[in-house]
Amino acid sequence: MQCWYALKTKPQRELVVRDQLRTRGIETYLPLWHPTPMHSAKNKLAPFFPTYLFANVDFEETSLSSLAYMPGMHRIVMCDGQPVRVAQTVIAAIDAQIRSLEASIRDTVGNCLVHGDKVKITGGPFEGYDAIFDRYVSAGDRVRLLIDFLQKQSPLTIERTLVQKRLFENSPMRPRMA
Repeated sequence: MQCWYALKTKPQRELVVRDQLRTRGIETYLPLWHPTPMHSAKNKLAPFFPTYLFANVDFEETSLSSLAYMPGMHRIVMCDGQPVRVAQTVIAAIDAQIRSLEASIRDTVGNCLVHGDKVKITGGPFEGYDAIFDRYVSAGDRVRLLIDFLQKQSPLTIERTLVQKRLFENSPMRPRMA
């Protein structure tokens, strides 16, 4: 019966193993994503789980040893001497998570920004002010923030590179005055 299984590769050999499996007609899933901030010079795809990929295999038709001894392979993930099955729902959940991350906006250090996140403005005339992330504005890699100004939340559109997510909830949400 054909099922998804986890395979461990040698370091940086995920693509080699994936291509060999595909050549043999075996369906694979190698979760790839852009781990660096958007529009970075190093904006290249990387494995979401380094040294792991998934193969949809029927071990009644394909021998364990034909996969285990493939160039670039380290081992098939096993438990009690049996290959560990990975449910289709797990594969779908991983794929959905990666698509969600890829669709998200990131600050200058790579933190994902979602509507309502507390952020700090790190440059420009509003440097040092705290704000709330509202949304991404596609024109020119800009974001819309809500900033407390004159006792009301006012929208502010600035470059994404001038925003950094606040990671601690207990930080005050008021501007730093010089």
